[in-house]
Amino acid sequence: MTWRPLSRIPNVVELALLDAVRASVSGLDTHAGFRREENGALAVDLADGRRLLANFRTLAQRPATFGAREALRHDLEGRAVMGAESLGLAAHAVVDVKTRAFLDVGCEIRWRDVSRHDP
Repeated sequence: MTWRPLSRIPNVVELALLDAVRASVSGLDTHAGFRREENGALAVDLADGRRLLANFRTLAQRPATFGAREALRHDLEGRAVMGAESLGLAAHAVVDVKTRAFLDVGCEIRWRDVSRHDP
């Protein structure tokens, strides 16, 4: 695994989801402005006024390398909710074993669902 530049600029929701992955792996409740709700979900208020709630669970942890660095790869799955929209997520984070720095973080939206309420 090596570094490569972004092919596009992520939007505000994608950036918040990447921060939620980091907060889930690092265990820091206040990472990147996130707070933990009573139900355990990570919550962040987006700049456009929407609130994002996200939960992740670790599926696997395994040794990895990132260039010459020894690392630990975390594979996660999760769900996020913004208003009436819910998202199914698949994510990963690669953490340097020595420095605990994030070397790679990714989050893919696997599905979207919008609740519709009939009057």
